[in-house]
Amino acid sequence: MGINKYYVVHRGFKPGVYTNWIDCEKDISGYGNVKFCNFKEFGGGGTLFVKDLVLVELI
Repeated sequence: MGINKYYVVHRGFKPGVYTNWIDCEKDISGYGNVKFCNFKEFGGGGTLFVKDLVLVELI
């Protein structure tokens, strides 16, 4: 089984949490000054705390 990754897009066409690279890439491709990061797992009930103190929740 492969390792699951989660991609958090801060600046893109539709900021949020993506569960696969293909969807994340669609959101960031062609967007100027894109900002995103990835994580191997969620912490604390599906919530990620990221560098800029931005809270993103997967719904």
